[in-house]
Amino acid sequence: MLARLNANGSYDANFGSIGIVITAPPVAFTNLEITSLLLQPDGKIVAAGTIWIDYSETFFAARYLLNGLPDTSFGTNGMWIADASATYGKAYDVAIDVQGRLILGGVSGGKPLVARLTALGALDTSFGENGFTSVDYAAGYVGSIAVDKSGRILFASQSSYEEVGAVAMRFSSDGQLDTTFGDGGRAVSHFDAYLDINDIAIDANGKMLTAGYIQQGEDPNNTQFLVMRYLNPTSSAGAVNILINGDFEDSLTGWIRSEGKGAKRLCTAAFSGSCSFRLSNGFVSQKIAGSAVSAGDVLWLDLWASGQNVAAKASVKMVVTYTDGHKERVSRFFPSGTYAYTNFQSDVLILSAPVKKIKVEISNTGGKLFVDNIQLLHQGATALTTESWLPLPPNP
Repeated sequence: MLARLNANGSYDANFGSIGIVITAPPVAFTNLEITSLLLQPDGKIVAAGTIWIDYSETFFAARYLLNGLPDTSFGTNGMWIADASATYGKAYDVAIDVQGRLILGGVSGGKPLVARLTALGALDTSFGENGFTSVDYAAGYVGSIAVDKSGRILFASQSSYEEVGAVAMRFSSDGQLDTTFGDGGRAVSHFDAYLDINDIAIDANGKMLTAGYIQQGEDPNNTQFLVMRYLNPTSSAGAVNILINGDFEDSLTGWIRSEGKGAKRLCTAAFSGSCSFRLSNGFVSQKIAGSAVSAGDVLWLDLWASGQNVAAKASVKMVVTYTDGHKERVSRFFPSGTYAYTNFQSDVLILSAPVKKIKVEISNTGGKLFVDNIQLLHQGATALTTESWLPLPPNP
């Protein structure tokens, strides 16, 4: 059922019958669910979702004229239904590309499933495999899809693979997973909390935004809005390891070996046998030459640490010195007290000019801070974060 309302909330009598349209599918069915609506540039209305035929669920789409009548030039009498005997799954969203083709996004067997239809409502067999494409990666509830100006399809959902998180994928215009996007075609952001991704958009600069919610702790009422923005997804410069298992790197071109005081390298059972360093009342730092990065690149820090009676001023800091002498910095403070082996990330820093040098420093003015791994994450100016563990947003 579709309904159209006037600006004052009353039914629009010029749409269907007294403002309501009810359409019977051309096949016997047991249930039907509309999960997405799309208004085409020509004013036609597309409804998409899931239909159950003999208790098998599959995709469907229907298109209507401005007056609510079925668009009989689309599919069969205005409706397209996937072959339930060959393709099963639930559709959650629909988008349109610059050629007027419709793209339906959903999930089948816990994995993403995308279909593309021609402007006349037939499966586009030039897309994927006979009009459908999927990927062997577990996705939870599918949030949304969007199409960029090049016809590439962006797909966002909750990830249910290994750890709950948010996953974004990109498919080329012919339905193949775009391996230049993120890590082999996908970008995953993990949170130590339940979350859901409900919508996706592409801004005027080509950056992708996703929106949903995140739940703090076990209380389902303790939820917050979650909005994420990705950089233009064309390439990835990867990460630079500063410290691995307690050993500072000194073999990378442009790096200077660690300096500072108060650090002791050790291996303990508390870290499952991996090596860490303990920092008490001191600091350690690393430097990198600015030639490794360019203006517009994005930098941030990622590390694993635990604390025993850590003072409130324990922190990790990155200071960038530009060639003109001015500096920018980002810092992440560690919580005081005692906490378990935990991941921390700093805010991101978008480089505003050519860089002379970068310094990464971890300091602690009291107690003990154990650090295992540190990475300086570096993404090019047109890169997308491929996979990252993100801190929970603070409770309001």
